[in-house]
Amino acid sequence: MGNSHQTNTTIADDTRLVKVPLEKSEECMRIFLSGVSCVGKTTIGKQLAEEVEYKFFDLDSEVEAYYGNPIELLHKEFVTMDAYHKKAAVVLERIIASNPDNYVVALTPSGFRQVFWNKMQIVNPVTIVLTD
Repeated sequence: MGNSHQTNTTIADDTRLVKVPLEKSEECMRIFLSGVSCVGKTTIGKQLAEEVEYKFFDLDSEVEAYYGNPIELLHKEFVTMDAYHKKAAVVLERIIASNPDNYVVALTPSGFRQVFWNKMQIVNPVTIVLTD
């Protein structure tokens, strides 16, 4: 695989930040963060993306921008959570299809539901679950 070298990056481990080695190579890395609401997916995702110079996407924000309404209204508009997840998966698929490079995505709290996983698995994802 060409020019490959290690670098350290800082990520959260519980409540502290730690340095971990990340292998840099010519192969793209797509990182997906999941976890319960307010666990820090967006905050940690932004920090990680900045540290390794990847694009960052917050799926909730991307869904709001795509459909032109806040999440709360979208939940009501789509009636069931299953219907909402299917609509959010459309946005995730667009992110994946339009970004061939490295990126980090902060998923919704239900980010590893099958409807999302079906989209993610085509890019050989790195998945991280954040816990309290």
